Amino acid sequence: MKKAAVKANVRSSFSPHRYPRVQEIVDPGSDDLQLLSDKVGEKILTEIIRGKIPAGSELSSTLLAEQFGVSRTPLARALSQLIADGILIQRTKQPAIVNPAAADWMTQTRSLRRLLEPEAAFLSCGNIPEDVFDDLWTLSHEAAPLPDRNWIPAAAFFDAALHLSIAEFCQNLPFKVAIRKCWSYKKLAYELSDKSSVRFGQEYVEHLEILQALAEEDAKSARKLMEEHLRTT
Repeated sequence: MKKAAVKANVRSSFSPHRYPRVQEIVDPGSDDLQLLSDKVGEKILTEIIRGKIPAGSELSSTLLAEQFGVSRTPLARALSQLIADGILIQRTKQPAIVNPAAADWMTQTRSLRRLLEPEAAFLSCGNIPEDVFDDLWTLSHEAAPLPDRNWIPAAAFFDAALHLSIAEFCQNLPFKVAIRKCWSYKKLAYELSDKSSVRFGQEYVEHLEILQALAEEDAKSARKLMEEHLRTT
C-alpha cells in the first residue's frame, strides 16, 4: 500500500470524531462511571509521581473522596484499578498503601513500551485495514506542524492513533493488552511532561516515517523506526 494523496487539512479546531475508524481504536468507549474512575485514578497517580503522596503512605478513602470531590463508588473503582496495576498494594482488611516503585511508574512504562512496540510494528505490517490507513493519512495532514494554526492536539491524537492501531492489528493479544495498558497512562504523561512544540514536531516526522513503512509493508523498517522513535520518547 502506497501513501495516499490527501490534501492538507487546515481546520482551525481539531475534533477526533472526524476520524471514526481510529477514534474507536483509541477510545473504545466507556460508561460515565468508568470515565470518572479513570480521572480519579490519574489524579491519585499524579500525586504519587509528584511526591505529594509518598511511597508507603496509607490511603484514606474518606479523605480522598473529599479531596477529589467524588463519591465512594468511583473512588473505590479507581483504587481497585491502581491495585490491579501494582501502583497500590492492599493486604486483607488493611488500607491500600503506595507501592515504593510507583513513583517511577512512567519511566517503567516507557521501558516496557520499548520492549513491546517495535515488535508490534513488525507484526502489524500487512494487517492494518485500508480504512484505518485512510484515517491515519488524513489525520497526519491535520497534525502537520504549521505556524498558522494550533496543530498540537491533532499531533497528540495522531500519536495515539498510530501506536494503538499498531497494537490493535499486531495479531498478538498479550502485546495488544500490554501496550493498551501503557497507553492508558499516556494522557497523564503529556500532562506531566514539559514537551515543547519542537519535540512534538520531531515526533510527528518520526510518526510519519513509521506510517510510511507500514503502508509499504516494510516490516523491518517499521520495527527499526519504532525502536529509534522510542529511544527519544
